[in-house]
Amino acid sequence: MKYTILVLFGIFPLLLASQTYEVSGYVKDADGKPLPFSNVILLQVSDSTQVKGISSDDAGRFSIKGIAPDIYYLQATYFGYVSVLVPLEIRNNIKIGAIVLERDREWLDEVVVTGQQPSIERKADRIVFHVENTVISEGNAMDILRNAPGVITVQDNLEVRGQQATVYLNNRKVQLSSTEIQDFLKGLTGNVISAVEVIPNPPASYEAEDGPILNIRTVVNVAPGYKGSIRAQIEQAIFPKYSIGTSHYHKSDKFNIFANYVINPRKEFARSESQILFIDDLNTVFADWETTNDRTTRSLAQQANLILDFTPSERDLLNLTANLNVNPNREVLHQVDVTMRNGLGQLDSTLQNISTIDDDQLNLSFDLNYERSL
Repeated sequence: MKYTILVLFGIFPLLLASQTYEVSGYVKDADGKPLPFSNVILLQVSDSTQVKGISSDDAGRFSIKGIAPDIYYLQATYFGYVSVLVPLEIRNNIKIGAIVLERDREWLDEVVVTGQQPSIERKADRIVFHVENTVISEGNAMDILRNAPGVITVQDNLEVRGQQATVYLNNRKVQLSSTEIQDFLKGLTGNVISAVEVIPNPPASYEAEDGPILNIRTVVNVAPGYKGSIRAQIEQAIFPKYSIGTSHYHKSDKFNIFANYVINPRKEFARSESQILFIDDLNTVFADWETTNDRTTRSLAQQANLILDFTPSERDLLNLTANLNVNPNREVLHQVDVTMRNGLGQLDSTLQNISTIDDDQLNLSFDLNYERSL
């Protein structure tokens, strides 16, 4: 990621920078039907960094406010459709009108070959994204949530209508930190997920302070008996990443058990580059600082999940949900290199900072519930 910052002296440029504008419009398909919960994202032209994002409403309308003057790309996406990129120069409020998305033919061909496509069910208070036995279930839970309607990913944080979402598993809150939630979702294999419920305004049955909710529903073993699976995945980027997991289901007259275990060795590299230009009153550059920030992360995350339902009678249900996340000897290596030049481009000085963070992560959560029907 690369970006440039201009440091200006004077009051007038600061006043200009304080002005913000709004972009509005609506998203529809080729037949003119609105696409509710489409993701509309504002990107920097220089490096495609996400600036702002929002989801369209039930009529496909969207409005992004608080945009600083600049040149951007406006990207509209909807699962199963080809995304559209619209260049925009923001100098005032813009009503962009209709953004038309076409069906993704390559994706439809893949559906024909490998399995059925996910379906979207609209309820009064939520959108249900059905993914069981579909092409998208080949990934992990994070991949599925990224494609869920109305969900926007901001630096791996999941947002619904501009607010950070809380993750639930089978209507039970996952009691993990934001970083642990990411490891949890990346470790939860997609073939154990039946559907994802996107709940922008949760009803009273959920905790009021949680905001928007993403409720992951796991596959239910309908027929009595046992079912198990083993899954392995290799992902190649700068460094290879591995994931090995196993899932098990058992159903009897009184017990319904789901158990899942995943080990996920990873080595990840990320680089960001920035440039700061110092400009005087005559609009002359008198200093140029270029910074490169490299981050290498090594981890061996392990995750285990257990869901146990016990029904001693038709009116009684006892549920135990347990989540274990272990990440021993997680290492994060930071290297920052700064090159400082004068206005003539001559090297003035350099700075290098290397730091290492080692930590051990362990999180174990239990949720025990008893329900009795009247």
